[in-house]
Amino acid sequence: MNYLQARRPVRRQLRQLARLAVAPLLRDYVGAKVRIRFTEKDKAYDLLAPLMTGPEDEKYHRYHMERYLSSLEYLADLPRHTRVLEIGAPPYGMTLMLRNWLFDDVVVSGYDEKSPDQYQRTSEERVTIRRADGTVLFDGIEHRFNLEIHQWPLPDDTFDLIVCCETFEHLGLDPMHAYAEANRVLKMGGRLFITVPNGLSLTNGVRYLSGRQPNSFTFYRPEGVSLRHQREPTPGEIECLMRAAGFAPEFVETLNVIPPDTENLSLVRLFALGMFARPLNRRRELIAARGIKCGPVIERYPTNEDLYYPWDVQRLRRQADRAPEPGI
Repeated sequence: MNYLQARRPVRRQLRQLARLAVAPLLRDYVGAKVRIRFTEKDKAYDLLAPLMTGPEDEKYHRYHMERYLSSLEYLADLPRHTRVLEIGAPPYGMTLMLRNWLFDDVVVSGYDEKSPDQYQRTSEERVTIRRADGTVLFDGIEHRFNLEIHQWPLPDDTFDLIVCCETFEHLGLDPMHAYAEANRVLKMGGRLFITVPNGLSLTNGVRYLSGRQPNSFTFYRPEGVSLRHQREPTPGEIECLMRAAGFAPEFVETLNVIPPDTENLSLVRLFALGMFARPLNRRRELIAARGIKCGPVIERYPTNEDLYYPWDVQRLRRQADRAPEPGI
């Protein structure tokens, strides 16, 4: 028996030991809260058929279908008369589900991310979505504005629920502006529901250990920077922003709605993540969070969780102190 042949049984034993060590670590990652399935995918595909007008549209909605349905499960406990504002509604997959299956009153917002004057203007545009037979699935005015620059063109204390799915990760300047505006337009006791990609996901960890860019969607886009992910937040950051904006978090949890990227996964890397990136139940691919408005904004520029650079916060506070009182 040569040296290489002698090493083979040792390698097999080491692999078996690694699997035994990794298995308990994975239980936290794989296990998740069991929720009642809101509806079957076939019904969801039928509802969204008017949006699938081309191969790219169909690919998008099919890819995000599990996320749509999981998001509905987090909202199905709220009453039908809840008045809803959906932020970042286009391409309207969640819009149709919210309006046709959960709530009678849904107002939508969004803005044209490819527009060169997106920072200067707000606008309104009627959105009507019909089935092929002419049945109207949604009809309403879409308010278009920049979430982190404009004052939202909506009155104070108007909505019972704000739904913002896969949008806040595109904000790159001032997320607390959006959280503060959400506080303003919500009634006291109203809720803010958010889903975002998890910056601490297992996939991002594997990318990091493989020497790749850990953020999942940092591709350069000629159409504009808002079409890529500016910052994928962590569960701690979402909770911090909610509390600073006057919300009491009901839950901040992670879930898997798409398979993780395991192309570069190995037992060694998985073991490293399991040992040094605990708890793994914070490493699933998507964050879902819901908070209740319990008061005004507490901290406009929170510096914990590395959200705002302290020097910028000092400068902005000095500018606010020097600003004249309204009407002077």
